[in-house]
Amino acid sequence: MDWTNYISELKQNRPIKFKYGNLSVEILPIREPPKKGDVILCKVNGDHFLDTVSTIRNSYYQISNRKNHMIGWTTIDKIYGIVVG
Repeated sequence: MDWTNYISELKQNRPIKFKYGNLSVEILPIREPPKKGDVILCKVNGDHFLDTVSTIRNSYYQISNRKNHMIGWTTIDKIYGIVVG
């Protein structure tokens, strides 16, 4: 999925809504650091992911998929939004 347009909207402080499979998803721009368990739109190693914060260590966020497979680490400047619905 190409997240470019969605990220552009989030960077302009606009929430986004879209269909993700059979689900309706709403993502709000990031306003405060995410917590463990939050589902976020982020960039890890050059790729975009809509996945879960599994660990927070200092200012680094470990991102894992729903099967708890670690994707990698990112920082707050590469976290664009948080899923709310």
